[in-house]
Amino acid sequence: MAETKKEQKPHNFKRKLGNTTYTVKVHFSKDTDKTFKDRV
Repeated sequence: MAETKKEQKPHNFKRKLGNTTYTVKVHFSKDTDKTFKDRV
């Protein structure tokens, strides 16, 4: 039986501080059992 894995989308967000907008991109290993929520 083939193992199905939920495909993960890249996590990123924008934060504005003053007149500057920052884009933050977060990457995690695909070989881990921890979720995005577990790490944040």
